Amino acid sequence: FDGADRLAVPALRPDVSVIACREADPDGNVAFGRFAFTDRLMALAGRALVVQVEQVVDRVTGADTLPAFLISAVVVAPGGCSPTAAPGFYPADESAIRAWMKAAKTPEGTAEYLEAL
Repeated sequence: FDGADRLAVPALRPDVSVIACREADPDGNVAFGRFAFTDRLMALAGRALVVQVEQVVDRVTGADTLPAFLISAVVVAPGGCSPTAAPGFYPADESAIRAWMKAAKTPEGTAEYLEAL
């Protein structure tokens, strides 16, 4: 626009996007329950979408939802966001996050941490 050189790269298009949401209904519709803007972008980026939810409810409603036809699979995994927070369900576990950050500095530390789970 102004004559200056610009750098452009193609958009990322992962085979699978995985996001965590608050809840799903039996039909597979999901409610974000947190940062709908960024999660929606991540959800729509992949060719397939897997959503982890904390619970199944009779019906999800509201503007912060994704319809079932966009979702490849729903995984009901209460506590699945741990050690990070799931607002309305549980807080972040700061000590567990610190332990992971320390362990993840080396391949050996990562292996030991995952083995202990």
